Amino acid sequence: MNETLTAMVSPGRKIPIYGDSFVRGASEPGFHIPRYTTRGFYDTTLIDFSVGGYGFDQIYLMFEQTKDLLQVSDVIVGVLTEDLDRAVLSFRTYQKPYFEVESENLILRGVPIDPDPEHYWRSNPPGIHSYLLALLVRKLAAYVPELAARSRKLPQKKGVSVKIIEQFEKQAKARNVRLLFLLFYREGDLRMTTWQEALLKEELGRRGIPFLDTKPLLLAYADKQNLPLSDFYVPDGHHNNLGNQRISESLHAALSARGYR
Repeated sequence: MNETLTAMVSPGRKIPIYGDSFVRGASEPGFHIPRYTTRGFYDTTLIDFSVGGYGFDQIYLMFEQTKDLLQVSDVIVGVLTEDLDRAVLSFRTYQKPYFEVESENLILRGVPIDPDPEHYWRSNPPGIHSYLLALLVRKLAAYVPELAARSRKLPQKKGVSVKIIEQFEKQAKARNVRLLFLLFYREGDLRMTTWQEALLKEELGRRGIPFLDTKPLLLAYADKQNLPLSDFYVPDGHHNNLGNQRISESLHAALSARGYR
């Protein structure tokens, strides 16, 4: 039985956590955020539903598909700021589903997934080229923020992201579940404000959805300990043991304030 299934059948209260690879990071397994946070409780287990490489759209789809597996009071949604960019892509390493907004509604596209990746490549070469170009623009935008604002897909990214947040809120209210968003950042975004960060905070704040912002907690710790921000990351850009430890301790405090023990 894998770790997630084992956690699902363990005794005590459960809290599912969704997201991409930042939920686990590049730390040692004992420092993965769900596991490290769980060990601070005696009657609560975080259930890890994260998948590496997922966009904001896929994170929501995972929530949609698993929301009824457990009787829970709280749900954690981990979001790396660039997950909002991934939400409009039809291809990222492999073909993926994605959303479009039509008449104020989210419409799922890109399904069913072609089981033959080579067939998809042959049938969709323009989309692949567009993806590679978009990847280059996103990498450059980390150093030249103005490029992101010029992206022709920016209105689409914003519209889809707002609707996904709306759906999370709608589904949570229907099930009387409290949401807690966990906002992640690449190292280069800790000293700047991206449109993704601004949108997430504006929409979550407007809807009264609580969020744990990892930026100020990492910045404060780095300044207090006189550490470079790189001390929280491994070379591939994910959090290391220290980064995950600081985030997990803050998450534990936030969940403790909600009555978890």
